[in-house]
Amino acid sequence: MAFQVSPGVNVTEKDLTNIVPAVSTSAGGIVITAEKGPIDEITTISSEQELADNFGKPNADNFEEWFCAANFLGYGNNLKVVRPITGLVNAVSTGTAVLIKNTADYLDTYYSASGAGQVSNIGTWAAREAGTLGNSLKVSLCPNSTAFGPHSMSGNLVADASAAIGDTSITVDDGSLMQVGDILEFGDASNVPSTDGAPSGFFYKITAINTRFNNRKIQSSNRSY
Repeated sequence: MAFQVSPGVNVTEKDLTNIVPAVSTSAGGIVITAEKGPIDEITTISSEQELADNFGKPNADNFEEWFCAANFLGYGNNLKVVRPITGLVNAVSTGTAVLIKNTADYLDTYYSASGAGQVSNIGTWAAREAGTLGNSLKVSLCPNSTAFGPHSMSGNLVADASAAIGDTSITVDDGSLMQVGDILEFGDASNVPSTDGAPSGFFYKITAINTRFNNRKIQSSNRSY
């Protein structure tokens, strides 16, 4: 091999035609024990944000797998991700928790066009995600289009002559139609029991109820129209 005996420029040529370039279309694959996402199903991910949206953020149990996937997505946009079966199950409203792996599994095993379901011991509702992320969910069902609609409460008057905008508690004639969480708007009582009295434009949320004195604790929503 030739070498230089004095300072100069040494030019070396290398044939790199046999190296596969790392382009964005190159596909990769990884298994992640994620906190959410479809189980036992291949999902194509194209960005780190999409990875977080579909499989959740990294945690103490999967940070090595998660950041390995994120590193690949820093150079490519075709990562195949699979969440494995790890013993986690989907929370259900009653009965025994089951594993609903993904949408296809739900449609094939649990869905019924009649709404009754194909499995009878899990109740009416099941969490979408297997694991603790689906625990402590609360479902509110509206049986018809008017169940949670406005109520005029015609004739229900404020029993407090000193009541004014900005008060944090109010006493009314009849509080049986009210509950914590309701939004109230007070209006002009001159046309009671008609419902065309002028509205105040100020909205209040009921935060507590004293049934003994028909007293409602309210909080302004800071909205006016």
